[in-house]
Amino acid sequence: MFQLTEEQQRGIANFDTTDPERAAKEFLSNKEKLFNCLQAADISLVIVNYDGGGDEGNIDEIQYLKGGDEAEAPDAKLNYSDDLGKPSPNIDLGDFITRLTFDFIFTIHGGWENGEGAHGTIEFATETQTIQMTQNARVIEYDTSVTDL
Repeated sequence: MFQLTEEQQRGIANFDTTDPERAAKEFLSNKEKLFNCLQAADISLVIVNYDGGGDEGNIDEIQYLKGGDEAEAPDAKLNYSDDLGKPSPNIDLGDFITRLTFDFIFTIHGGWENGEGAHGTIEFATETQTIQMTQNARVIEYDTSVTDL
């Protein structure tokens, strides 16, 4: 299981940037780096499972596939750039994917780790160079009735 360091948590808190153009540029750069790495390693799909609730959230698993078969994580180092362009040089592929995943989740579904939380997957498809997020929010429903006696 992967967990965010305090530094990563502070970085994500800053992802709600005042410079969305720069954030978009860094996202596209990170996406290109990731797909180039996955393509070079012949990885066709990466599936990230995450789960959050009770004010905590984690990446539960990163699964790498070659065709339809599970594969080992490629031994690769990449340079990650946050939304302010601050680089984190030479981080493991798993850490790179973790940072990118947390950026997605916090940006698209902020609060996914609070209360009842949410769980989901993010899939990185190498051939189409697409990223798809599926999130399942947990909700509590109430069925209230009022009766005068």
